Amino acid sequence: MQPLVCVIRVLLPFGLAAEDHIFGHLYLPAGSDNLGKPDYALESGSKAPLVGTLMKVNRAVRTMDGKLIILATSFSRFKVS
Repeated sequence: MQPLVCVIRVLLPFGLAAEDHIFGHLYLPAGSDNLGKPDYALESGSKAPLVGTLMKVNRAVRTMDGKLIILATSFSRFKVS
């Protein structure tokens, strides 16, 4: 099974409740091994998928060790252009 990598871009201003944030989720083949590689740039003609899912944050919790746990629900598709 290949890992999934979340590309998170908060689309709403900070200071809102976690439930008010949305982000785009894209599948990246081979996961973080391909982050930053030119072949996987988010542009037409690359190996990167350009269609993903918009996600709405239901809950976000920061753990004691600094990790962020996000519970989210998909609600739409998007295309990188």
